[in-house]
Amino acid sequence: TPTVDKQRATLVSNISGETIQNLPTSRDIGTIFNIVPGVTGDTVHGSSVRDNTYNVDGVNVTDPVIGSQAGSLSLDIVEEMSVQTGSLTAEHGGVRGAVVNVVTKSGGNRFSGSASFYFRNKDMQSDNTDGTIFEGQEVGFDFESEPSFTLGGPVIKDKLWFFTSFNMRKSEEYAFGYPWDTQPTNTPLDYNRYMLYGKLSLQLGVDDKMTFSY
Repeated sequence: TPTVDKQRATLVSNISGETIQNLPTSRDIGTIFNIVPGVTGDTVHGSSVRDNTYNVDGVNVTDPVIGSQAGSLSLDIVEEMSVQTGSLTAEHGGVRGAVVNVVTKSGGNRFSGSASFYFRNKDMQSDNTDGTIFEGQEVGFDFESEPSFTLGGPVIKDKLWFFTSFNMRKSEEYAFGYPWDTQPTNTPLDYNRYMLYGKLSLQLGVDDKMTFSY
């Protein structure tokens, strides 16, 4: 194999859904994006965090205000994730960073599903506060849990398929000095995030396919 590929200058990293599920990282797209070579803190090869574009099945879901991914996305719907960091094609001419595209799962001719549960708490992570102003305070997260369920299968075999996913992420996090009137005891902040996803895939012909997702 030649050291330099003279036919293709595109820099693309493809991460499979199986790899994403097995990586010991936070369960969000941003964390997976940052493991790609050349990416550090959402910046790509020296670009800014606003120079990237985020897509789900080719549909742009970039937040127009802060330039990051808009909304939350469950990793259990991801079939594959593609990150293009160089030699971008013409339709991405305004992007100076990376093009992130998430390819979602689809149903098939057999019914299949999954159920999983993710959990971590502060006992599983060191807070590293000795010798700092945070010493003796509750900092970081208290716990995080996420049950997940998926189901897919045929509506009409060889013609119409469905895929659904439900995740509920619950977490409690401490903010230093909050609330001010209960010091030195902190009260954790509660966050509940519900992630629902549904997709229909319709085979119109040999070369044409239509998908509806929400």
